[in-house]
Amino acid sequence: MVVKHLYPYTNAYKDKKLNDDVEVLVKLHKVSNKDLLDLITISTNNQNPINQRDLVANDNIQVELEKIYRELFGLYYERKRNQYNNIDRDKKKYIIKNDKVGQAFLAIGKCNPAKALSSKTKVFSEEYNGIYKIEYTYKLLLSFLIWKFCESMKKEVDKVISIFGESESVVELTKKRFISYSFNYEQYYNGKRKYIRFR
Repeated sequence: MVVKHLYPYTNAYKDKKLNDDVEVLVKLHKVSNKDLLDLITISTNNQNPINQRDLVANDNIQVELEKIYRELFGLYYERKRNQYNNIDRDKKKYIIKNDKVGQAFLAIGKCNPAKALSSKTKVFSEEYNGIYKIEYTYKLLLSFLIWKFCESMKKEVDKVISIFGESESVVELTKKRFISYSFNYEQYYNGKRKYIRFR
């Protein structure tokens, strides 16, 4: 069931700002088709828009990815905002957010880093059906891990440069490590390597 615009009325009722004889116009749609329900939700989402990510949070593919990543890898696939707010602190490092997963796959799996960076909301709209597919389960995860690796490398480079300055030898060494890791990931990603080796 989707209840829209209920929040202001419940608050007004709690604050005793509504008269006992107040009447509220209600429009009900009895729907058994989930696809039609999703379409109604998205189509009527115009006055106080719900985040696009939250609109697809209960899609079958999102629920299935959450289940697979949890059971196979012990990861917490966050398909809606603040889903794992109450998780133990030591488990928070195992949270992977579905928006970041989608962005990473758009950048790496779909070879479109510019769109992934500049239009991140599109992973839940026009790019959605081309990204979130059950056959992409492993590539989605691997794309995310590559993105995480690149982020950690960037932090490492920034840290080294802040200590030693931007010397040519430091930059070259970091580039070589990055290229080596990237090559390993690329080989693994394309099925040419059965494991990822770090040097």
